[in-house]
Amino acid sequence: MKRGPYRTRKKFDTRSYIEEMTMPVTECGCWIWMGAIWSRGYGQWSRGAADRKAHRQSYREYRGEIPAGLHVLHHCDIPLCVNPDHLFLGTHTDNMRDKIAKGRGNYPKKLPRPTRKWHTPKIYEFRISRLREAS
Repeated sequence: MKRGPYRTRKKFDTRSYIEEMTMPVTECGCWIWMGAIWSRGYGQWSRGAADRKAHRQSYREYRGEIPAGLHVLHHCDIPLCVNPDHLFLGTHTDNMRDKIAKGRGNYPKKLPRPTRKWHTPKIYEFRISRLREAS
């Protein structure tokens, strides 16, 4: 192997990384992100200078590029889910309508507000328990 600035680097394999950093939940099909979590509860990773949201990167890798102005939304409403089968594209308005239709506009007392900081294992436990209740 060459040393110094001329050595060759392996190409980063995004799919392998996503699969390595997730925990599949068989009851609902979600792939729960087990890496770093962004302050709003979405999975994130840093690659070079760019911070990336895990669900957006998963969509790009498995479905294709995300057109400008569109968001990646979740059918399952689990921010830590990166399963491409649970992700779809929509506008900000679509996201707000989806939120209201699913009753997420107001936060009941038992649900944490996105700005509250919870210890990571508690987040996973809470979200998985919600999935089990829903199915």
